[in-house]
Amino acid sequence: MLTVEKDKDAEQVYIHGSPEQLRWLARRLDAIAMQAEKSGNAHDHFMTEDWGGNELTNDLIGNPESHAIVNHLIVYGMLQSKLSYNKPLKALASLGGTLTHGLRHFVPNFSPCVIAP
Repeated sequence: MLTVEKDKDAEQVYIHGSPEQLRWLARRLDAIAMQAEKSGNAHDHFMTEDWGGNELTNDLIGNPESHAIVNHLIVYGMLQSKLSYNKPLKALASLGGTLTHGLRHFVPNFSPCVIAP
């Protein structure tokens, strides 16, 4: 299971996972993207066991004085034409970059593919 944390001000989100868990998340994100391409929008929920899910863990990895567990993460995908502004798309691109950065720490010779909008 992945651990998703936020800082006290909810300005930063931290995703912790093994290489296999991050690849699993990448596949789930890809499935959301493919569904959004077909239907115009899609979403998926990731929850801790406390919230009825099994995708996220309640185990806090960061500093307990400055981090808190995220119990429910919802990822939305939508076509560019459906976006009223680019902030959600930029946030998702940032998340993708963060995941790629994380894999580089765990996978020797990791080479990310680049997907252009």
